[in-house]
Amino acid sequence: MSVRREVVTVLLAGSLLAAPAWAGWCPLSNRACGVEGLQSSVVEGIILVESGGNPWALHVGIGKGYAFYPRNRAEARRFLAVSLALTDAVDIGLMQVNWRIWGKAARNLGLAPYDLLDPQTNLWMGCRILAEVLATDGPFEARLGRYHSGRPERGRWYARRVLAAAREVEGGSKK
Repeated sequence: MSVRREVVTVLLAGSLLAAPAWAGWCPLSNRACGVEGLQSSVVEGIILVESGGNPWALHVGIGKGYAFYPRNRAEARRFLAVSLALTDAVDIGLMQVNWRIWGKAARNLGLAPYDLLDPQTNLWMGCRILAEVLATDGPFEARLGRYHSGRPERGRWYARRVLAAAREVEGGSKK
């Protein structure tokens, strides 16, 4: 068994396998979205699809990928440190900001990967990324899908999931 597989196995053994429902992130998304002029329901849909609302969620892109739902920020920092020692293909926090793709932009803004475990910082960065992809050409669904993937078929699938979650959020806020 390789060292990499052993470390991932240890991480899996210590993590929660399902994300609990996290309250309190919706008001943050309203503030973060207001800065970038984005609809909060779309951002909240992304949060539901990406992290299930867990501010410390991590996805490590080794092999088929491994999702971790730490119980607290300290545990998330430990998982993140080990994950980054193995690969930079790590999605971090509420909006699952991918460090491999967006790390350079984050560093240029003075952010380290651990900063993205803070919900407000993660939302701020995620909204910047979302604003950037929404400013590209094409139909809204295609542009929204680019938040997740550069491959059109995966982007369409993702956009449909996010928009369904956004409609759920909007429906729930009207009750």
